[in-house]
Amino acid sequence: MPFLKKVHGSWLIVNGKRTTTNHKLQTINRKSSGFTLIELLVVIAISSVLAGVAFVSFINAREKSIDKKRKSDILALKQALVTAKTDDGYYKNNLTDGTLIPKYINKIPQDPILSIPYIYIPQPPNCDATSTCTSFSLITCLDNPKDKEQDDAITYANSGCTTPASYTTTSPQ
Repeated sequence: MPFLKKVHGSWLIVNGKRTTTNHKLQTINRKSSGFTLIELLVVIAISSVLAGVAFVSFINAREKSIDKKRKSDILALKQALVTAKTDDGYYKNNLTDGTLIPKYINKIPQDPILSIPYIYIPQPPNCDATSTCTSFSLITCLDNPKDKEQDDAITYANSGCTTPASYTTTSPQ
């Protein structure tokens, strides 16, 4: 134990050295040059939560954007088919014979992700090149199961889609 002796009020002699009684411990006066571990963990936790929310929002926005493109494509295709019917008097029995291009539409649109044609179902079921098709359905599969314009459960079940939802447009309506 060091030797303490009171000398002249606020001065002490500790082990033969003079010091003041006003001096505080170095650890208390020490200035912080970085962040504590708790502060860093709080910042990391908040950043992780914000990144998770942003990621989910980005995925949902992407699904909605792709589904909007799909619906826009089949509505443009529907308009081309209706215009062709005005000229020919009947709907086309298929989309692959090239009779719509370039007079009614520049190219037959395809699914932006799967790169496959949209589902085209001419009606009546047995219409072909020799008989007239009086109506049709165009179907696209949707990624967003919360889409407000999606098909009912029965139409979806018959669409052949493996995605969470489908969208169908028909003519005449």
